[in-house]
Amino acid sequence: YTRFVNYLYKQGFDEEAVFLLTETIRISPEIPEAYVTLAAIRAKQNRTKEASKNLAIARDLYTKKGMDEQASQINIFLNR
Repeated sequence: YTRFVNYLYKQGFDEEAVFLLTETIRISPEIPEAYVTLAAIRAKQNRTKEASKNLAIARDLYTKKGMDEQASQINIFLNR
């Protein structure tokens, strides 16, 4: 999913990417990258509360998976 969603996002098909990300999260809620990409789209749309919420979920998933570097990078961003 990641390459296709990123392609849609980069081509400006934000709502199509959001749809696929939402479905991905519904089916496999343990994929942190889906939340990160969704957060990027929501931030681009000035929907900062949604973006922050999705980043926080991604951070927690990265932490749960022992991916501390990724979780730390998100924490730095969230604490700006």
